[in-house]
Amino acid sequence: MIKVILGKDLVPSYPVFVLILLQAFEAGKTLDESAGAFGFFYEFLIREALAHGDGEFDSDTKFTYLSLLAFRMLTQKRLSVDAEEIKEITGEYERTYREISHHVMVAELLSSGVILEHDDEKTFSFRYRYFFYYFVATYLAKNITKEEIRTTVKNLISRIYLEDCAYIVIFLTYLSKDPFILEEMMGVSKQIFPEIPPVDVIAATQAVDNHFGREPVKLAFHEKFLDGKSNREALLKATDEYEEIEKNKSDPAEHQVLEDEATEGARLAVELNRALKSIQVLGQIVKNFPGSTEKKDKIAIVEECYSLGMRTLGQLLKLIEGREDELINEIADALAKSNPRAEREALMNGARAFVFTILELSTFGIMKRVSHSVGSDKLLDVYKIVKENSTNSSFSFIDLAIKLDHMGSFPIKDFRDLRSAAKGKVFPEVLLQILSVEYLYNSLIPAELKQKILALAGIPLTKGKLIPKRDLKFGN
Repeated sequence: MIKVILGKDLVPSYPVFVLILLQAFEAGKTLDESAGAFGFFYEFLIREALAHGDGEFDSDTKFTYLSLLAFRMLTQKRLSVDAEEIKEITGEYERTYREISHHVMVAELLSSGVILEHDDEKTFSFRYRYFFYYFVATYLAKNITKEEIRTTVKNLISRIYLEDCAYIVIFLTYLSKDPFILEEMMGVSKQIFPEIPPVDVIAATQAVDNHFGREPVKLAFHEKFLDGKSNREALLKATDEYEEIEKNKSDPAEHQVLEDEATEGARLAVELNRALKSIQVLGQIVKNFPGSTEKKDKIAIVEECYSLGMRTLGQLLKLIEGREDELINEIADALAKSNPRAEREALMNGARAFVFTILELSTFGIMKRVSHSVGSDKLLDVYKIVKENSTNSSFSFIDLAIKLDHMGSFPIKDFRDLRSAAKGKVFPEVLLQILSVEYLYNSLIPAELKQKILALAGIPLTKGKLIPKRDLKFGN
C-alpha cells in the first residue's frame, strides 16, 4: 500500500512521509480501512501537514480555502495562481463564509508546506500534485448537487484517460457517495468498445492458436526462483530503478486537466487508456465502501470491470483480425534485417511466437489490471456471484487472478477446472501457466509446495533460462 501511495510523483519517498504512513497503519483505532486504497492515506498526510504548528485557522477553514484555490486552478486550466488571484480567493471565501486575514492565511499555508510561493514568477502553487487533486475533489464533493459542478464532473469522467482527471475522480469517489458519480462512471464505461463482445479466452482464441500458436514459447521455472523472499527483494529493486528513470521523464499532455479532443490517429490509444483508467476508478468505488454499497451495485461494478477488460482485449484482437499472415510476414521481414542468414521458415516461426507472446502478455496484463482494481477480501461473495452468473470463461480466469493476488493460498480446484476446460487449446493453457509463474515468483509458500503447483501447471523446474531461447536455423 505504501509503495502505491508514494508512487507516480504524487508525494516524495522521503523518510518522514514513510513514517507518517506507517504511523497511520499502526494507529489501528483511527484507521477506516474500508475507505479505499488512496483517499484515506492522502487525507491523513494533508491533515498532518495542515495541523503543523500553532495557527489562527483550524483545519476546516484551511480545507475550505484550499478547495476554492484548487477549483480556481481547475477552471483556469493552470496549476498556479498569481498574487492578485490568491487575493480574489480570499475575497470569495469572505463573501461566502466569514472574514479572515489574507496575509495570515497565506502565511500559514506556506508554513505548512501545502502551497509554495515562486519568487521568480510571483505565483503560488500546491507543493505536490496530490494536494491539487484532493482539494479539487473536496470542492466537487461539497457542491456535487449543483448542476454546473455535475457538468464539471461529467467532463472529468469523460477525459479519465488523462492522469489528472483520473486521480481527481478517484479522490472524488472517496469523498462523495453521491450515486451520480457511479451512474456517470458506469455510463462512460459501457460506451467503451460497446460493439465488441467480451472475449472468452477459451472459446474465442482458436484463431490465435491457428495463426500464431503452432510453436509457442514454452515456460520453465528456474530453481533459484523458489525463494520468494529473494524474488520480492529483486522485484522491489527493479521497481525502484524503473521509478527513478520515470522521474526524469515528463509528458505534459498526460497531465493536462482539460486537453483538446484527441486526433484521429491517437483516438484508439485514448480509448484503450480510458478503458484501463475506468477499470481502476470503478475498482476504487467498489472497494471504498464495501459495507455500505448495495450488493446489486457491487455486482454491477465488478461485472462491468470484467466485461470492459475483455472488451478491451477484443479490440486488440480485432486490430489483427484478417491480416494475420500480413503481420507475420512484416515481422519476419524485420527479423531478417538483423538475421540476414536465417532461413525464412525460422523467421516466420519467430514472428508467430512473437505475436503470440504479445497477445498472451496483453491478456495477462488486462486481467491483472482488473484483479488489482477490484480485488479485496471484503468482496468474495460478489466475485462468486459474478462468476456463477456468466458462462464466459474469461470471468473464471479473472476470478482465479483475484484469488492468486488477494487470497493467499493457491486455488487448486479452480485451477484444475480451468485447465481441464482449456485442455488442447494453446492460448488459455499458456495463460494459466503465466498466471501460475507470476504467483509462484512472488509467493512465500514453501519450495516443496511450489514444485507441486509447477507439476500441476505442467511447468518444468530447470536450471536453465526461464524462457529458453528459440533456435534459429542459419544458412551457411
